[in-house]
Amino acid sequence: MKKTALRHSLEQFIKKYPIQFRGVNINAAEFYLDLESDNDLILEIINEGANYGQFLAIIRMILNNERNSDIYKKEDEGVYAMRIRNKTNNSRIYCQDYWINGKRIIVMSKAVRHKAVVKNNAEILSKILSIQKTTFILKQIKDEE
Repeated sequence: MKKTALRHSLEQFIKKYPIQFRGVNINAAEFYLDLESDNDLILEIINEGANYGQFLAIIRMILNNERNSDIYKKEDEGVYAMRIRNKTNNSRIYCQDYWINGKRIIVMSKAVRHKAVVKNNAEILSKILSIQKTTFILKQIKDEE
């Protein structure tokens, strides 16, 4: 299955949080948003105040090529979960994660508002399988200045 994914600019993060991104190679990875999937829920999770800091920590970790399975964990071949937690939610953003010509590509595709179980249930396994079967057509947008 083919789907379109649009590049999610990091420029807004760097302008808003220059100290957190000092010394980070912002060109180490590109982040995309699956336009035909759970993008509204993904954007809602990302933009919530309590979750925003956790999302930035995940982005920074990926850009620094660091590993921390507490916040970004491999679920299956080529699929990782951004694990965003606060007092009321245990959200997940499931991503396709791969490399093209030395550049890391992260496509945020599916989301779960509150993962209530420790093991992946049938719904989550279905999302993971769907991501694995998808070939994304990556679309670039110009970063806002």
